[in-house]
Amino acid sequence: MKNKIQDGEVLNLVVGASVVAGDPVVVGGVNGVAATDYDATSTMAAVETQGVFDLSVKAVNDAGNSGVAIGDRIYFVTGDTPKLSKKATGGSLFGIALEAITSGATDTINVLLIAQTEADTGIASAHEADVAQTQTALTDNGGGTADGTVASQAAPVTLTDNTGGSGSHDDTLAAVTAPTLSDWNGSSVYPSAAQGTAITDAVNALKQNQSDVGQKVIELVTLAGTQQNNMKEVTTELALVKTDVANLVTKMNAVLLALEKFQVLASS
Repeated sequence: MKNKIQDGEVLNLVVGASVVAGDPVVVGGVNGVAATDYDATSTMAAVETQGVFDLSVKAVNDAGNSGVAIGDRIYFVTGDTPKLSKKATGGSLFGIALEAITSGATDTINVLLIAQTEADTGIASAHEADVAQTQTALTDNGGGTADGTVASQAAPVTLTDNTGGSGSHDDTLAAVTAPTLSDWNGSSVYPSAAQGTAITDAVNALKQNQSDVGQKVIELVTLAGTQQNNMKEVTTELALVKTDVANLVTKMNAVLLALEKFQVLASS
């Protein structure tokens, strides 16, 4: 074919002045290994873009020392020495390790070249398991009873007045009219019939009010018991939610690891 320039396995590319034959290089998104030294006249070098090469790699990742295993992704970081490591942040995917390196060490190993750089644009945050376990299960100290439901709170039930009041308990506080009495204390004159009736009415009104107050206290205690049981339900459900969230985080991270392994996502 008359317009074919070359096979493309070796390209003449503009490289940095410090490049010598055998150096890994990345030029405009193309990965390669220099086959010749930098040429000051053309500012270029011949660059191999395919194959397996013996290259210097440091066994570190973004978090620190990390051993290199066969199959690990190797990244090119411009400002590092050596430029190849497992550091994805700030680097670009360069190749695949075909030999192992002890954690923290620098060694020359076989690296399968990936012809085109792949920027690490995947999930940059830590796995959810690193931050999810912050909930604490609550302990029920209220004596409530959990039956798996949150009870409805009906309006207070009117109770029968058994206190000897008026006998017509109506769930209200009765008005009390103070009787007008003459001073008969210590005298031989007893209250009149009208005064006696007034006293009786006042006493009955007070008894009725006492009955109403007693009923309201009973209703409040009943409502407090319902609230107590409802709180127990909420506490129990929160503990279950915590367990469910932890299980979901575990499954989510398993999916993330699988996606990272097959290079669908960047390693976190």
